[in-house]
Amino acid sequence: MKQRNGVIDFMRFIFALLVILHHAILFHKPIIAGYIGVEFFFMVTGWLMAEKQMSSWGGQLLSLRAFFHKAAGFYPEYLIATLVSYILYTSFMGEQSLFSLFSDLFLLQMFGFPAVSFTGTMWYLSAMMIAFPIMSVALEYIDRRFPAIGIIVVLTIYGGYSFRYHMVGTVLDPLAGGFLQAGVLRAIAGMWLGVLLHHGSLYLRQQHLTKWGTVILTILEIFGYVGTIYLAIHFRATASVWDFVMTVLIALAVCISFSKKSYLFSLFQHYWVNVLGVFSLNLFLNHFYFGVLVKIWFPTLHPDKQLIIYILCAFLCSFVNLYLAKCLRTILQRAGRICFSLEQT
Repeated sequence: MKQRNGVIDFMRFIFALLVILHHAILFHKPIIAGYIGVEFFFMVTGWLMAEKQMSSWGGQLLSLRAFFHKAAGFYPEYLIATLVSYILYTSFMGEQSLFSLFSDLFLLQMFGFPAVSFTGTMWYLSAMMIAFPIMSVALEYIDRRFPAIGIIVVLTIYGGYSFRYHMVGTVLDPLAGGFLQAGVLRAIAGMWLGVLLHHGSLYLRQQHLTKWGTVILTILEIFGYVGTIYLAIHFRATASVWDFVMTVLIALAVCISFSKKSYLFSLFQHYWVNVLGVFSLNLFLNHFYFGVLVKIWFPTLHPDKQLIIYILCAFLCSFVNLYLAKCLRTILQRAGRICFSLEQT
C-alpha cells in the first residue's frame, strides 16, 4: 500500500472542520469563511491526478476505468450520507422530491439540474467529476507539451472570478446557457493549479536542502496554512478578494507538503493522522443537513448551544457513515469476486 502523506491528511481534516464551521451560518452568526477549504481539496485532487499520470496510470486517465475508480473513492460514503439526509429531511421537513434525490444521487447539480443537495456538498463532487475528464485530457495532451497553458487557464479563471464575483466561493451561477454552473470552472482552476503544484513539489524534491533551507520551507508551509485560517476568520462575514490571497497561501503550503522536504512531513507520518484523513470525507458529507435540522429540533436554544449539538451530531453521524461505507465496500468486493468466479466457470 502506497504511503499516505500525513500533512495532507491532517489538513484534509482541518479544512473539513472549516467547511463545517462555515455552514454553521445556517443558524449562527458567521464564524469562518470555511468555503476556502474546497480550494485545498481541488488542489489535492489535481496533484494526485498528475502523480497518477506519471505512474503506471500514465495514459489511462482518459479511460472509463479511471473515471469510475475516482468515483469509487467517495461514492459509498456519499450514497449513504445522501440517503440518510433524505430520510431525515422527509421525517422532519415533509416529503422531499424524488427527482431531487435522483439529481443528488447522480451528481447532476452542476449540469443545471434542480437539486436540493441534501448533503450540502454535492456541488463539489458534481463539479469535480465533470472536471475530471477535462483535466485528464489536459494532462495527456496539454500539460506534457505546453505546461505554461495551465498557468494561463488558472489565472484566467481566478481572474474572471475576481472580476465577476469578487470571491472564490460562488458555485451556482449558470454558464453556457445554463448547461453548466460556475462551480465547474472553480473545480477546473483548483485542479489545474494542483497539477502545477505537482511540478513545483517534484522540483523541490530534487533539491538538496541545508538544515536552514528545510527550516525555511517548514516556516513557509506553516505560514501558508495558518495564514489561510487567520484570513478566513478575519473576513468571515463578507466576501472578499482576500479569498485569492488565501488560495495562494494554500497553494504554497500544499506544494511544500507534497515535496516532503519540510520537518512537518516526518512529524505527521502517523497512523492516527491517516485515520483523520479518511474520516474527513465522512465529516465533509455529514454535517450540512444537521445545520438545517438543529433549528427545527431546538428552535429556542441559544445559537452557541445549537452549534455544539450541530458539531456533535456531525461527528456521530460521520462515524456511523464511515462504518456503513466500509461494510458496503466489503459487500461489493465480495459480490465482485463471486461474479468473477462465476465467469471463470
